[in-house]
Amino acid sequence: MGFLIFSIFVGAIFFPGFAQAAVTWTGGLTGSWTDSGNWNKTPKEKDDRKFELSNSILVFDAVDHDINGLTVKGIKLEKGSNTSLTINDAAGTSLLNVTDEVKVKGTNNTLTLNVARSTAFAGTTKAEGSTSKLVIGHSDALGASELKLKDGGIFETSLSSGLIVSNSVILEGDGGVIGGINDIEFSGFIEGGNKSSLTITNSGTTILSGSSNTLTGTTSVTAGILEVNGFSAGATGAITVATGATLGGSGTVYGETAIAGTLDLNDGLSFDDTLTFTSGSFIGLTLGAVSPMIDFATLGAVTGIANSSLKLTLISGWNPSNTYTLFQNTAASSEFSNLASISFVDADGNPLIGITGVIDGNNFNISGIPEPSSFAMVAGALTFLLVLNRRRLIIKAG
Repeated sequence: MGFLIFSIFVGAIFFPGFAQAAVTWTGGLTGSWTDSGNWNKTPKEKDDRKFELSNSILVFDAVDHDINGLTVKGIKLEKGSNTSLTINDAAGTSLLNVTDEVKVKGTNNTLTLNVARSTAFAGTTKAEGSTSKLVIGHSDALGASELKLKDGGIFETSLSSGLIVSNSVILEGDGGVIGGINDIEFSGFIEGGNKSSLTITNSGTTILSGSSNTLTGTTSVTAGILEVNGFSAGATGAITVATGATLGGSGTVYGETAIAGTLDLNDGLSFDDTLTFTSGSFIGLTLGAVSPMIDFATLGAVTGIANSSLKLTLISGWNPSNTYTLFQNTAASSEFSNLASISFVDADGNPLIGITGVIDGNNFNISGIPEPSSFAMVAGALTFLLVLNRRRLIIKAG
C-alpha cells in the first residue's frame, strides 16, 4: 500500500500532465486554438481545453479559429462567472472532435454550440448548476454524446425550427431544467432517480416521445406545453402542471399527476395513477368537424374535478347542429358531475364572447351566439345539453 501511494505522489510531482491533462485559455495573442500563445501551456490532444474567466464574452468560429478537425479531450467552461462561450460554424461543414466531455458550470455561465459534434466519439455533454446554461444551435451539436443535466443545469435550443434530441439524457443530483422558447423533442432514453427532478420552463413545446424512460423524480411543468407521447411503466415520477402551463400528448403517464394549469385530452393522453385537479385548472378539448372522445376509464383515479373547468376550442368545421360525444364511461368518476364550469375559445385561444355555460346538476346548459364574426353564421340562440349517463356524455347542439 505504501509503495502505491508513493508512486502516485512521485508521478504528480515529476509528471504534471499525469495529475491533470488540461490547458487554460489566456487569449494573449490570437483566437486560434492551435496557437500555444493563447493557452497557459502548449496544448496536446489529450488535454481538456478550459475557460476560466469572469464577465467575458468569447465567440469562436470553427474554421477561422482552427477548431475544425482539431481533436481535444474536452471543452470546459466551469470556473469564473457571467461568461458566455460560443462556437460557431460559418462554413456549415465543420466538426467538433471531442473525445470526452463538453461541460458548462459556474455562476451565470453559458456555453452555446452552433457546430456539429463528431459522432466518432461518444463522451458527454453536460450542464451543471442552476445558473449554468447549455444552448444548442445546431441539430447535430450533441453528436453521439450523452446529455447530462446536474443540480439544475439548464438545456435549451436557439433553433426556431425546433430540436430533436435522440441522445440519452441522464439527470444527476437535483436534476435539470429544459428552458428557452423553442420546441424540443426528446426521442431517446431519459433516466433520473428519485431526487433528480425535471423542470420545464420552456415556453414552447417540450415533447417526450421515448418509450424507455425511467424518470422517478418529479417533472414540473411551469410554462409552455409538455407532450407525453411515450413513457414506460418505469417512469413513475409525479408530474405537476402549474397555472398557465399545459400537459397533453398521446402516451401514458404512470406517476401521480396534479393539474393546476390545463390538461389537453385531444390526443388521448391516459393515466395509470391518480389525476388531481386543483383550483383554476382546465380540461381542454377541441371541436371541429369531429371531436375527441375521452374514456374516463383511462384517466386513472380522478379527484378534485370540481376545481376544474371544461374549455372547448371551436375551430373550422364546427357545426352547431352536430352532436358531439365528448366523454364515455363517466361512471368511472363519480366526481364528473361536479365539473366547475365551461368556457369557449377560438383557435388562437381568444375567449368567444356571447356563449355562456351553466351547470345544473349533471347537465350543462350553454346558450348564446359566439363572437367574433367567424361564428356569426350561427343564427339565433344556441342551446347545448351535456347529458350524463353510465356510458357517455353528449354535447348536443340544435
